[in-house]
Amino acid sequence: KYKKFVLMFNLRKDYYARGGFEKLGAPVEDEHYDGNGIWRQTCQKAILQAK
Repeated sequence: KYKKFVLMFNLRKDYYARGGFEKLGAPVEDEHYDGNGIWRQTCQKAILQAK
């Protein structure tokens, strides 16, 4: 069974600026907060970051 993940709104700007689905692939996990003011979400080919 497939899982679907949605990009967090704050991470979408970075996602599209870096090439979107074609360059980064689909999100493969939920976003997480590292405790230092940075949100992260892993895609198939990269990790997105945003404050």
